[in-house]
Amino acid sequence: MTTEGKVAILMNEIVELVRRECFRPEYEAKATEEECVGIAVSKYFAWDTRIFLAFYEALEDANFHTAAEEVRTLAERVNEQYSKSYFKK
Repeated sequence: MTTEGKVAILMNEIVELVRRECFRPEYEAKATEEECVGIAVSKYFAWDTRIFLAFYEALEDANFHTAAEEVRTLAERVNEQYSKSYFKK
């Protein structure tokens, strides 16, 4: 199995966990994968600006280099205001 396939299996489990644990029953079915993954990333990085780093790396991996640079610039600005961690690339 490819890395992509393994990641897809794990991410599907994460999406279902977040859907089940983070949404009211009446909204569960409407919660999108993007919402669930976003919440999982936010919780994983403990609401730190590292969320921007993860987004940057995702854009880089998908070859959205121009968008990644925009996120890097935004991350640096946000990081200066809110975090003791720093953006490295």
